[in-house]
Amino acid sequence: MTSNTYPRQLEYLSQYGAKRRTLRKAREAGNLKYRTPGQIAQIIQSNKWPYKTRTDFYNKRDLALASLLFLTSGRINEVLRIHKDQFSEDPKDMEFILIRSFYVSKRKAGKSHPTPTIPLPRVGAMGPLTRFVEDYLELLDPEEKLFKFSRARAWAIIRYITKKPNGSAKGYWCHWFRAQSLSYQVNLIRSTIAVAKQRGVENPATLAHYYTGDWELFRDELKR
Repeated sequence: MTSNTYPRQLEYLSQYGAKRRTLRKAREAGNLKYRTPGQIAQIIQSNKWPYKTRTDFYNKRDLALASLLFLTSGRINEVLRIHKDQFSEDPKDMEFILIRSFYVSKRKAGKSHPTPTIPLPRVGAMGPLTRFVEDYLELLDPEEKLFKFSRARAWAIIRYITKKPNGSAKGYWCHWFRAQSLSYQVNLIRSTIAVAKQRGVENPATLAHYYTGDWELFRDELKR
């Protein structure tokens, strides 16, 4: 790492670390467009950090980082806590791998932190993102921590790999992936309560704005 890299990382963190405020401003301005998992997979392959050594390893690591931000709906500090030994195949269905004891950081004082099991589908729309994770896991030792760097470094990586190669647009920020993921989960499962329980969200009402469907999606259910 060069001597002037870390200040640039802090600049990324301070400029885009507003998280919810940033998302709220984007949503209010009509600039928050929700993407499919397939589009997310394309976005995170937009650019590669120009590493000088271990290029294949670091590129796979960066893809895994971005993929896990979406697959877990996690905050960056939560994803950075993950170790390889938290992953296992689902004994009931080999088309899933599981992240066990995923630590959810944000909780009111005095309340315990949820540690849900997060399923990563190997098939379907999210399958390519799960494959990015598995490709990286193959390179790690059994109990190794996945990401051995700070939040500032994570922000810098995500901003860089998600920007367009021609530099015409800035990349995305870490918390953008959480918003994208929660929107996808809520509209897929069609239950804020179920998604809140599965992702360790304390108040399901905070997910209501992610739902974009209307009554026509429930025609068959309403006729029962």
